[in-house]
Amino acid sequence: MFTRSTAYHHTGGMEDHIEMLVNELNKQHEVIVITTDLDKELKQKPKNYYFLHGTKPGNYSKNFWVKSREKFLELHGKKKFDIIHSQSSGAFGILSGKRPDIPIVMSFHGTLLDEFRTNMKINKNPLIKAGLTGSFFLRYIRDSYKIRRCDGIIATSNEQAVLLKKFYNFPDKKIFRVYNGIDTDLFRPGKHDNKKIILAMARFIKQKGIQNIIMAMPKITEKVSDVELILIGDGPYREELENITKQLKLNDVKFMGFVSFNKLPECFNACSVFVNPTMQQNGYDLTIIEAMACAKPVVVSDLGSVPTAVNSKNGILIKPGDIQELSNACIKLLENRKLSSELGKQGRKDAVGKFSKEKMATGTVKVYKNLIENFSI
Repeated sequence: MFTRSTAYHHTGGMEDHIEMLVNELNKQHEVIVITTDLDKELKQKPKNYYFLHGTKPGNYSKNFWVKSREKFLELHGKKKFDIIHSQSSGAFGILSGKRPDIPIVMSFHGTLLDEFRTNMKINKNPLIKAGLTGSFFLRYIRDSYKIRRCDGIIATSNEQAVLLKKFYNFPDKKIFRVYNGIDTDLFRPGKHDNKKIILAMARFIKQKGIQNIIMAMPKITEKVSDVELILIGDGPYREELENITKQLKLNDVKFMGFVSFNKLPECFNACSVFVNPTMQQNGYDLTIIEAMACAKPVVVSDLGSVPTAVNSKNGILIKPGDIQELSNACIKLLENRKLSSELGKQGRKDAVGKFSKEKMATGTVKVYKNLIENFSI
């Protein structure tokens, strides 16, 4: 498995997904992970992980693709692998040169088109837009060739499967749908008091839309008393978010910083409503599924792959960036406990039935077997 970043580099949706998938697969198979260098020393390095010295930690680079190919060929020469799994562009070093004698599958965590659409919405400057457009076409030409050399593609949502077929002209029979999974035993309904808490959890960048829920708070507190907004996460946009909070003179917003993974279920269970007001066009954030698994009603932006996870029976979808819709949805759930409970129960049912780590691992192995059995070079 090739990836630019792991949970040993930093926390994030892709990193959590990879760690959980590797741990599940290792119960019955042997997984070798080839990744970038670390910018910190680990007390104990994980078994079968290769952190390539001299590559930029957590980032794609020509150096990583060269060194990752070299490491693969070295290991493959000693003990033959059965399949290569590229997490996003992780295996571009392999796909750039002579094909190895085993199948290659790629998982997408968002697409180039998703990234382009997000950046074009956020940036208003015509010169920046022109630069983004030029960069998009150059990357599309570069990436398309490598992606079409894969023997299969794993789409993590229904929307993504359709997009990959159209965008990369990838044949239907080579696109496999395997939803990202979470630990539904760890994330489960727990103790909850009667406090009214809205929870948002994300990396603090503008695209994640945390500013939207902050700006919605004055409208929410007009209708609902004693409600608090808890923000978990950090990032380069934090100072701006804190400034918005001060400008609106909000005393009911708390910045909690990062919280350890094992403490997250407690945070979800303490809230009344979970919101994800992202404006980033990509896959569904795992925090949405984790909140659903804890039987919490969710309010999320209707874009990208989110509708694969959230529908009118287990949450509320809103127009991205619409402060009024966001505030109305939160008010509705805070005032209507019966509705909140019904959405939460269905969310838990869907999380267990469709998005468990066990289903993710089983689905991934089925893809591996299919590609291995039908492989020809």
